[in-house]
Amino acid sequence: MKNTKPKVRLWSVLTGLTAILTVAAIVGNIIANQYATTINVALNASTYKIIHGENTGDTEYFKKGFASDEEREAYEAELCATVEAEGAALLYMAVKHLLSRRAFAQVAQDESAAVLSRKRIAIRLATISIPITLGACIVPLAGWIDSFMLTNLMEGGGMDTTEALVRYGLYSGMVLTLINVPTALAMAMSTNLVPAISAGMARGDREYVSRESITGLRIAAVIGFPCAVGMSILAKPILFLFYSGSYTAEHLTIAGKLLQTSAMTIGLFTMVQATSGILQGCGKQRIPMYTLLAGVACKVLLNFLLVRIPALNIHGAPIASLVCYTVSMAPNLYYVVKYAARRFPVTDIVLRPLAAKSDVTLTCLMSDGVTVRASEDDIYHIVFNLVENAIKYNLPGGSVTVRVEARGEQSILSVADTGIGIPEADRPNIFNRFYRVDKARSREHGGSGLGLSIVHDAAALYGGTVTVDGVEPHGTRFTVTFPRAKADNAPEVQKEVPET
Repeated sequence: MKNTKPKVRLWSVLTGLTAILTVAAIVGNIIANQYATTINVALNASTYKIIHGENTGDTEYFKKGFASDEEREAYEAELCATVEAEGAALLYMAVKHLLSRRAFAQVAQDESAAVLSRKRIAIRLATISIPITLGACIVPLAGWIDSFMLTNLMEGGGMDTTEALVRYGLYSGMVLTLINVPTALAMAMSTNLVPAISAGMARGDREYVSRESITGLRIAAVIGFPCAVGMSILAKPILFLFYSGSYTAEHLTIAGKLLQTSAMTIGLFTMVQATSGILQGCGKQRIPMYTLLAGVACKVLLNFLLVRIPALNIHGAPIASLVCYTVSMAPNLYYVVKYAARRFPVTDIVLRPLAAKSDVTLTCLMSDGVTVRASEDDIYHIVFNLVENAIKYNLPGGSVTVRVEARGEQSILSVADTGIGIPEADRPNIFNRFYRVDKARSREHGGSGLGLSIVHDAAALYGGTVTVDGVEPHGTRFTVTFPRAKADNAPEVQKEVPET
């Protein structure tokens, strides 16, 4: 007969400690948010009063905490709703546990497995939960630091207290509020990634972990980057739509410039959350904590350096946030590839979201048995640069077709688009470094003028050539031809894989 008693003890200890940690996290989160929200409410109230000429002193409303009894009552109602929601979630978990105890008691234990002591279980839980909890507190902590730093730094740069309060109120009360809407989806998604990844790790199914990790990164990219670009482009119309009756056109213009920059953090934040969830599922929960801590340290340093500059003032804060999440995202992606995904899914993270944002259809036509003797990195640079250009310089509703095929002793990659095309007179020069067909167009889309030069040099390194010709009625086709490497048992069966 199998022993089930250790299972009951294990589950009871695990649930009890989880409940304690959950309560501690809830209380800490409420206290931190209460403190930060009190400051933001005060600053936003001061902003509103100052803008409408109702302020009787530079910092009166900030010191008071609330502009009126209505502000105080609204804040108390919001805090009560937060406590009730968190309490209801905790109550549901407790009831669910009580109802499931009998079912868990019936689960058979492996008699050969060692039974861990309660102390050992507690240590393991603390090792897992504490880094996750600390990592979750870092971003709110950064916001709390901002609430103290930014106004003081602007004042240190020569701005008077009234204007500093106004600008911080615009940033915290309007810009950050709008950014928090799409980032809530990212947080929910990262939470769902943890059990999926950890289940695959427990089974030792590396293919499943890789597949789920890439799916998580793809969803994060599809949600985050289009939201970032869309909100950045429509920043001013959005603010005028929601706040035109409460703020002047001058202040809405300032907030619009802040939102244009701050919106780009949405894409970075979604990737940070997704990679954090994947790493936590892999049992590497300390890595996201360290990377976020490094990002916040960079943010604080850049705030100190940039916000004090009179020409930048509050506009330095979004720049610092961009650097913060970039510093956190880059090492996270590296470790996700190392421990989970096995490869960097550049198509899923960059090219597909870019195509979706540009309203461009991306289609791949690939033949089996096409082989090239070249390094993976060089092939990646060739494909990425050609496809990225084809998407960026396309027309809305256009298409990009990537074709890989073998012709005799040659392996051929072609990338055709239905975009604006390249004038025939410019085609002999486009592979020269820093050459730009249309400087105004290049400034609009960005870039350094090196992409096609990199493609040409990488292909030549392996005996390949790159040619360009026009596509009727409009568009461009780049063709990269390599000597075909010999491969055994490589049937040439063409298959179509459309990607939209």
